[in-house]
Amino acid sequence: MTQKIPRKNGQILVIFAIALVALLALAALTLDGGTIFVDRRYSQGVADTASLAGAGAAALSMDNSHITYSTFSCDPAVINQVLTDAYNAAQARAAANQVTNLDHDLSDSNGIETVCVDNPAQFDKHIDVHTMITSKVNTSLIQLFFSGPINNTVNAVVRVRPRTEFAYDRAVVSLGDQCGTNIGGVIFDGTSTVNILNGGVYSNSCITANGTINVNVDTMGVGYVGNLTENGNGSISPTPVQNGTLMPRQDIGSLSCGNGPAMNSSSGGTISPGNYSSIKLTNGTLTLNSGLYCLTGAMSITGGEIDVAKNSDGSEGGVTIYMKSGSLKISGNATAHLNAPTDTNVVPDAQVGILVYMANSNTGNVDLEGTASSSFVGAVYAPNGTIDVGGTNQVNPTYNTQLVGQYVRVHGTADIKIQYKTTPPHMIEPTLDAID
Repeated sequence: MTQKIPRKNGQILVIFAIALVALLALAALTLDGGTIFVDRRYSQGVADTASLAGAGAAALSMDNSHITYSTFSCDPAVINQVLTDAYNAAQARAAANQVTNLDHDLSDSNGIETVCVDNPAQFDKHIDVHTMITSKVNTSLIQLFFSGPINNTVNAVVRVRPRTEFAYDRAVVSLGDQCGTNIGGVIFDGTSTVNILNGGVYSNSCITANGTINVNVDTMGVGYVGNLTENGNGSISPTPVQNGTLMPRQDIGSLSCGNGPAMNSSSGGTISPGNYSSIKLTNGTLTLNSGLYCLTGAMSITGGEIDVAKNSDGSEGGVTIYMKSGSLKISGNATAHLNAPTDTNVVPDAQVGILVYMANSNTGNVDLEGTASSSFVGAVYAPNGTIDVGGTNQVNPTYNTQLVGQYVRVHGTADIKIQYKTTPPHMIEPTLDAID
């Protein structure tokens, strides 16, 4: 006997309805999801280029207005034109990409905002150009599952810092963040008076005064991160102030020394820029033609006189001494008249305002004394080395320099003057950084 199986009417309709919903969802995800993604990428690109254009305009505006780190201020009288130029450039770039509704208000997540920050205690002066774009996406199938509007919101922030004086306009700086001989700290040692003019003192670790030395700083004060130690009856004026912020290092990078063979100079005469294994002088007069001198060994001037030649047009020459390795010493028995370039258009390859630069990999010493008639003009930069300057036997030297090193020692039994800004300082170019 055959058994009859009962029929189940309508079951295929349920399966078809479920499958149709799934297919529609998949189609919505494929079609509208791609549309949303493409719209978001486009809006993000517009926001990125708008903020970048605004930051570039801000950097140019600050340069045109001669606003540097030392003169930067959020005072409207100083910065308003810069902020206006930044906003206008950002808005114009967005409009060129068909986004034309960006005002100054970000409360609706759609606009351009320019923000000024002036916090010198944190070595932080900058302008942020913040662009937010909210776009409505025109979709096809997703509205079957979602009734509200489909929006994309994107952000872009580009931070621009002004052209910045080397070492943030300080005259004496230790970059070492641990205190110790040849490791870090600013040490004043001896029985003399040290007058530091037109620039302050800063140490990323300690400041130490030994003996009866008296230190007088006329501008920007004396700051330190670690410890203050005063041994003896000397004084530091004004009173050093502790600060919890490390001064950022400013990288000059490797200089272009060319591929010429290394030369050696061990007597007087006139030499030209180039690569040297060593430069030594014990007597006589050594004259340096303007330019960049790259050394892989010692520069030792223990007697005689070393000078910088005039340029061919009669203008003041200048040299940058780049110590790729080895140490530099100019003793109290030698007379030195050394100055950094003031214009690299006249002195190519060298660095404006940089007299001595020890490569980042060089942990050697820069020792400067010289006679009473010696002159040193320009920054001495040893980011991972030691700088030691001083005066003895009633020789009262003047250093028209910045002294910026891992460890800096100023010592002597004769009065010393460190006078910053007697020549245009080395400047760090404006920087633009994507923040978000």
